[in-house]
Amino acid sequence: MPISEPATMLTDYALALLGGFFAISLYFRSPERKMRLWIAAFSVIAFASLAGGTAHGFRILLGESREFVWKITVFSIAVGAALLIVAGIRSAMNPETLDGYARRIGYRWLKRAVVISLVGLAVLVLKLSPHPCFNQNDLYHVIQMGGLYCLYRGAMLLEGINNLLSRPERKKAV
Repeated sequence: MPISEPATMLTDYALALLGGFFAISLYFRSPERKMRLWIAAFSVIAFASLAGGTAHGFRILLGESREFVWKITVFSIAVGAALLIVAGIRSAMNPETLDGYARRIGYRWLKRAVVISLVGLAVLVLKLSPHPCFNQNDLYHVIQMGGLYCLYRGAMLLEGINNLLSRPERKKAV
C-alpha cells in the first residue's frame, strides 16, 4: 500500500496519540470532571490529527474521498483550536487552585504554549523545511507536541491538580 507523505502521517499520528493521552489523563485525574473543556479540546485535537494523518498518508488510497477527509480535518482543527483557547482563557481567568505559586507556574506554562504555537505557525507560513523528507508540516507537528504539553501542564496546575510540580518547585512554594 503506497503512503503519500510518510513523515507527515507519522507526526500527525504521534500528535493524535499525545492529544488522546492528555485527554485520558485529565479524565482520570479529575474526579469532579472539572476538566471537561480541556478533555474535549485535547480529544478534538487528537481526532483532527488522526484525520489529518490519514488524509496525508493515504492520499492515493482515499482517491476522491480524500477531499471529504480533509474537510473533516480542517473543521476539527478549527474546533479543537477554539476549545483550547476557551479552556485556556477559562482556566486563566478563573483558576481552581488556591496555591498562588501553582497559579503563577500554570500561567507560565500557558504563555509558553502560546509562544510555541506561534513558532509553529511561523514554520508553516515561512515553509521552513529542514529536509526534503521532513517538511514544514512535519516540523510544525513536532513543535505543536511541545505546545500541547505546555497546555497540559498549565491546565493541571491552574485546575488544582498540581501534583506535577517537581520536588524543587514544591520546595520553593513552601
